[in-house]
Amino acid sequence: MFARTKLENRVLLMDNLTELYCLVDDFCKNFDSILKNHSVPGPKRKRQRATQLSLAEMVTIMILFHQLRYRQFKVFYQHHVLQLLHKEFPNTPSYQRDGGIDATLCHG
Repeated sequence: MFARTKLENRVLLMDNLTELYCLVDDFCKNFDSILKNHSVPGPKRKRQRATQLSLAEMVTIMILFHQLRYRQFKVFYQHHVLQLLHKEFPNTPSYQRDGGIDATLCHG
């Protein structure tokens, strides 16, 4: 019945985004500790370059991608994450620099 203003929509999104990030961050911390306890050590560990985004930030971005029903991740990342969510994810690399968060999550 009442139309929300853009500011009201942004405030609601940020509340939901903060809640989502907190849930994902808690999950990642718990999962990481469980994984370390149950992993078999390999002969050599792969060298991994430090990322600009934490695992929780990457997972949160992937969940948003699916919740907002974008069809192409690159379009979502360049138009939604880099432009609209820049304040929430200040260390977000450009899409070319990132090489694809989805690839990082699947292979790293």
